[in-house]
Amino acid sequence: MFRIKEIYLFSLLLFISSIIISHGIKSIGIKNENYITVKGLSEREILSTSSS
Repeated sequence: MFRIKEIYLFSLLLFISSIIISHGIKSIGIKNENYITVKGLSEREILSTSSS
């Protein structure tokens, strides 16, 4: 019984955090096919892991 409550609360926490993260991200763009730019609260550039 206690395990079911833990799993339920953990999944609820993941769901709420995913909504908050997706709300904070405004747009995602690709720059020069090498970088992925994420515009939200702060702009970040993430090196893409594409093997081209």
